[in-house]
Order: sequence, then structure tokens, then C-alpha cells
Amino acid sequence: MKLYKYSKKYISYIRYKLFTLKNVIIFSFIQVCLTISLLFVLSTFYNTPKEKKLKEDIIYLVNEFDQVNQRIISAEAQLEKIKENDSIIYQSIFETFEEVTRKNFNVYYEGKIKNNDYSDIVENINIRLTKLDEDVAKQLYNLNTLVRKAYNHADMLSAIPAIQPIDNKNLKRTGSGWGYRIHPIYKIRRFHYGLDFVANIGTPIYATGNARVQYVINNLDKSSQGYGNLIILDHGYGYKTLYAHLSKFNVKAGQEVKRGEIIGYVGSTGLSTGPHLHYEVIKNGRKVNPIHYLFYELTPEEYAKIIEISNSIKKSYD
Repeated sequence: MKLYKYSKKYISYIRYKLFTLKNVIIFSFIQVCLTISLLFVLSTFYNTPKEKKLKEDIIYLVNEFDQVNQRIISAEAQLEKIKENDSIIYQSIFETFEEVTRKNFNVYYEGKIKNNDYSDIVENINIRLTKLDEDVAKQLYNLNTLVRKAYNHADMLSAIPAIQPIDNKNLKRTGSGWGYRIHPIYKIRRFHYGLDFVANIGTPIYATGNARVQYVINNLDKSSQGYGNLIILDHGYGYKTLYAHLSKFNVKAGQEVKRGEIIGYVGSTGLSTGPHLHYEVIKNGRKVNPIHYLFYELTPEEYAKIIEISNSIKKSYD
């Protein structure tokens, strides 16, 4: 096919040259623009088979991980129940004093994604969560069993010394604690077998558990051994408590007392350098650290604080 155009210059028709350099450039430019536009439209509004599979995988994973999230929420609720039971056991039964450690139940991913196949990861997470569910259920069952036993031993729990012997809510009355201290009178390093509470003379002293008054010993009695006015309570179940340096008594030997009942008042009798209560806990004939028997009314933070205070004082009051 031949194309012609009229030329005013030559006043005649001349042949039109279609494939000039200019025309080729214009044509190529238009073609490139159209190609780019077409690719943009295809990529925006149409999915390749690979992209379609990826989107299907994403939808699948979203649904699966939503179910996983619900299972995690359920597991966390059971762990909260375990935490509550744990608090009942370790704040009421004092047969074990070591720190309770809890494992962190963290979900993590293992392996690498291969060929865009997410099913292996989902399956792995489900397997691990199933194991978590089983472990939580077993632990919850065990703790519930212990809680039932704790409630069945109400008499024992009420007898075990479990509160501070004087009003010490702000912990500022805490004095020297368990361990080697400098004796204030002999000026030598001796083991301090109790916990001192600094308070004014006449401050009430409370029985730390249900008990029978075993001894009420006067300061003038040689058996006082420097404790001054002394009360010893027998709580049963192998437990006894000792309260020393009292100003006066509020009970008699053989009397039954309840936890929180006033048995005497703070003083400074015997080998004492100031008004305070020296408090001891005796289990199966051996003196033990009274710090371990203050869980009942202390939070973990307060418990740590009272240990810090008692350990920081290097000189005892008796």
C-alpha cells in the first residue's frame, strides 16, 4: 500500500514516507506506554496463579491463628487460676520455703517456611499448644488437690504461726533478723535466733497462731536466760513460738489462745538495750527463721522488704 500527500511546494502529490526515524520513535514511545498501562491494569485488577495461592494462604493463616489466639487466651485463664491456688498453698502451708519458679509459656515458631507452605508452622504450633493444654490441666488438677487438702487441714493452718506478732503494717518496726549479729551488751558476734520488732513499751503483742500457753516466765526466774519476761506458746503440729522482753503478761500458763489475741505487751526486760519484742519460731525442737512464717499478711513485695530491713541491721537488741 502506498500513501501520498499533497505538497504545496511542488503543487502536486508526493509519496508519504511512513518509516521515518521520527515516526519510528513516536510509534515506539506509544507502544511502550500502552504496554506499561496494560501491565499496570493486569497487576492491579488481576492475580497471577502464584498471587492467588498466596492470598489463599493468608486467609488460611488468619483463620488458623485466630483459633490459636483463642486457645492461648484459654490457657492464660487457667494459668491465672493456678496462680491463685499457688498463692493459697504457699501462703498457708509452710513446709517448703524455697522460691517457687514458674515456667513462661511462650509460643514460638520453629523451622523455616518452605515453598510458601505455612501448614507445617500451623501444625507445629497446634502440637505445642496441645501439649501446653495438657500440662496446664495436669498442674491445675494437682494444685486443686493440694487446695482441698489445705482446707481439710483448717485446724493445722490456724495453728501454724503465720502473722507478725505486733502491729507492723508499714514494716518500720522491723529490727534485727536471723543470723550472726553483734551483741549489744557483750559486743561479740553471736547468732541471733529470732526476729526483733522495735516498738514502744506497752505495745500489744499478738499470738501468731492458735495455741496453748506453755510457759509464762518472770524476768526474775533464772530460766528466763536473759529473755526477761517470757511467753512460750505451743501450737501443736511441732510448732512453738517464743516472745521475749515483755513489760507485762496478758495470759496464764495452760490458757488456750487464738491467732491475733493479745498475750502481752512490749517491754525491755532481761538482756535488752531498748524496748522491743524478740520473737522466735521453733519447729520440731529446732529454732527456725521466723521470716518464713510471715506470709499470711504480707504481699511478696512486703515480704522482700522485711527481709531486706532485717538483714541490713547488723546489731541485735538483745
